[in-house]
Amino acid sequence: MRYNHFGEGGYDETELQIRALLTEAGHDVSDIPANSDPGPQLDTAVDGSLGLNGTTRELYAGYERNIGALRSQSTPYVRHVEYYEDLDVEVDYIDPGDHENHFLHLEGLWRNGPESLLHARETSDYDDYIGIKFYGTSVNAVMEPADGMPLQVRVTLDEAPVGSDESGADIQYDPDGNSSIEVDTSRMYFVLNRDDFGGGELWLSSNSPEFSLFVFTFGAYEGGEPNPNPTASIGGGYDAGKN
Repeated sequence: MRYNHFGEGGYDETELQIRALLTEAGHDVSDIPANSDPGPQLDTAVDGSLGLNGTTRELYAGYERNIGALRSQSTPYVRHVEYYEDLDVEVDYIDPGDHENHFLHLEGLWRNGPESLLHARETSDYDDYIGIKFYGTSVNAVMEPADGMPLQVRVTLDEAPVGSDESGADIQYDPDGNSSIEVDTSRMYFVLNRDDFGGGELWLSSNSPEFSLFVFTFGAYEGGEPNPNPTASIGGGYDAGKN
């Protein structure tokens, strides 16, 4: 591997690296104009570090990424010791409260799989959830219905429905004003979109035992997410449904 880049941004740098590698391989790219657009600009309020108030890193739910992080002596993503005690098992988690930025926190019965967390029981009142404390201007989540049948995922922000002024393109509202997402296929769903950088507590919950979460991603751009694509399919090595 000659170059890699994870996450959003860095578009101009990535293009320059591609052009350099093509030239090195003997291709003439002199007639192909370089894109001088640096891409979306980070919000000026962004803390680029992984500190307590920094933009939240991508958060992976599957044990392959989490155990891989432990083996490389880096920080895993799920904030529960019992998650790592066995693989492909159902565990009844208790949310410890006092959430930390950069981690997934669980409440209720969940099954850890290689690439995702699967809600492992049917509930009636959205009792079980995945909770995060985050910082950014936008939040996306890669989710799927494990059996292929559409399901509802309740979304709350700071223990209340998501406001219409900061809802992502996939947020819907029921007659009672509750905010949710219909998860009908394996893809990235656009959850939150804010004009200004800031933090919050986000919970995703479903009554369905078929709800799977793969990863959260976060943006920190001026004016919110640039050109969101809520129809993007799962990529980057995710093999949905193989939990």
